[in-house]
Amino acid sequence: MLDINDDSIRKEITIILINLAACESNCVELIRSVNGHKKLIELVDFSDLTLVEQCLWALGNMAGDSAALKEVLLSTDLPQKLSTLLAKEIPLSLRRMACWVISHLCHSTTHVGKAQVLLKPLNSCLRQTDSQVLSETLWALSKIIQDKFTRAETAKQINVAKVLELMGSEITDISIPASYIVGCMCAGDCTCTSLVVENGGIKALCALFKSPSIDIFISKYTCWAIANLSLGSASHLNLLLDYGVTQKAAELVMSSPEYAVFLLMS
Repeated sequence: MLDINDDSIRKEITIILINLAACESNCVELIRSVNGHKKLIELVDFSDLTLVEQCLWALGNMAGDSAALKEVLLSTDLPQKLSTLLAKEIPLSLRRMACWVISHLCHSTTHVGKAQVLLKPLNSCLRQTDSQVLSETLWALSKIIQDKFTRAETAKQINVAKVLELMGSEITDISIPASYIVGCMCAGDCTCTSLVVENGGIKALCALFKSPSIDIFISKYTCWAIANLSLGSASHLNLLLDYGVTQKAAELVMSSPEYAVFLLMS
């Protein structure tokens, strides 16, 4: 029925699908079994942006239902449609919705590497200034970069300089996932760590690490990143020492030893 040319009827049918997608798993599976998700995806590039936003809401709910459904959606042309959509000048509410869908597609995916197809639209979202868009984008990237088998390739496609900048945000929903991304990169191979260092990562990490008002999770992730960097080249270690991380680590051992003791050992 979504093939009907009457926009008013199509909108009503889409609302029904949205409501079904927000229900229990058996309802979501019913939509998939009749290829309802494909019809919703077809409407993502429709001219009526209100209808597009409704379709994305339904697809986001489907993506949040199970890892299997995420992979079904990732195997369609939805990632490309999202990339095309985000490259346009669109209302903020629609941009937020698209980023929310991408975040759901990345979260808890069985094979996180499959979500690499979303890196292009995610990178475009890093250029935005809206905190909700940035938060959803960074959480999605934090899930993709977890995959150690594709981490190096992922790191090369991420705007590392922007992530390092956002790591210093006062908004914890931005700074926490950003610091986790950097932590994952520092735990990767030399390709990943080099990207962090070349973009001024050591200075940024040390400044954040020494901040008196640092969030406990950011403290954990920066500590993890610095510890891994200290195990790298002598030049990295010397830079860390020059920025005074040992003094801060000693202070953390007294207050949060579970996060800092391994740094001192490194």
